[in-house]
Parts: sequence; structure tokens; C-alpha cells
Amino acid sequence: VKVTMQGRMSTLPVQLAHLPQLIFHLQGGPLLGPILNDDDNSEAVRLQFLNSNVEDARRMACPAMLACSLDGAFTFTQVPLQDVSLVSDRLLVLDHHTHIFIWSGAQIAGKEHNETRQKLHDIVKSWTVTRFPAPEIMQLSEGGSMARWLVCRLDPASKDAPAGGLVSGIAGAVRGLLSSRFVVTDDPSMSQWLARYRMAL
Repeated sequence: VKVTMQGRMSTLPVQLAHLPQLIFHLQGGPLLGPILNDDDNSEAVRLQFLNSNVEDARRMACPAMLACSLDGAFTFTQVPLQDVSLVSDRLLVLDHHTHIFIWSGAQIAGKEHNETRQKLHDIVKSWTVTRFPAPEIMQLSEGGSMARWLVCRLDPASKDAPAGGLVSGIAGAVRGLLSSRFVVTDDPSMSQWLARYRMAL
């Protein structure tokens, strides 16, 4: 049991600490959530999931989001699977197995970064040579209408109160600026979702 501002909350053993995030993204993702908007596509993804190996199945359930370095070395750093990770000076990759999203922040969306994006696209494509069917690779830009394909797969942590989530240590003005960049929806953040079940990480 953990005592928080919301009262006494249940906690999980350290061995199961990853489970809430896995379940949160599973129930909101293409396997169980409404993202695909088509029953046939949803059934096809579920069938593919049931016939996948452990690595592919985990990627479909709860993918990793990676920030690509801009120094030409193309090294990758994992960032939280949250909307507040969509920082304007980042180039991000989210591999959801059947779809891969390459997201460019506003500061690196110009033509001078086209070569970097193309090389990143080629690297990402090389990850998928053994996958069947081949995943769709989508190029997205901050503020673009298609960016919603990525945003809807992320934890809307920008909605968290100052006392919780990734934004807990961010100054009020900066937190307000981050929150203003996202469309407000009814989807709960992971912190809000855990609070419903009286759980804490």
C-alpha cells in the first residue's frame, strides 16, 4: 500500500511493475481499442498477434517510442510513451509492428532535414524485412492532421495534475504550454486510469 494525495493506493510487486503500463496501452491500442475503426482490420491484427512470437506480440501490445539522434550517428534513445514526449526538437519513431510512425517536431520539419528523415526511413524499413505483411511506414509532422495517428496511441500525460505523471516536475508555465499543444479528449491518462482502480506505481 502506498499513501498518496488521493489516499491509500494499492501497489504491485516489483516483478509486476511493468504490468499496468502494458494493460493500459493494450486496452487503448489497435488490439482492443477503437483505433483502427474497422472490425475486419481489428480481427486481422488480433489474429496476427495470436500467431506472433513474444517480441512481435509485445511490440503490438505496448511498443517502444525512440528518439533518433540528429548528429548523423542515428543512435536511438527510448522515451516515455506519452504525448509530452512530442517535443519540437525531436525526431521520433514508434514501431507498432503493423504500423511504424516517424514523427518530426516543428523545429526539424524543414527541408534541411529531409536527408536525415530519408536515412531514418531506410533504417526503419530494414527492421521490417522479415515481417509479413509488411508494415505501413508513415511520415508525420508536428501539427499535421495525420499526427493524430501517433498521438492517439500515446498516454495523454499532458492532462496530469502537477502532482503526478511525467509533468510533475515541470514549471507551471511550461506545463501549460505543453498541454495547450494537444486536443483535449475524454481519454484518461495512465495516472488517471490507475487512480480509478486505487492503484499507484
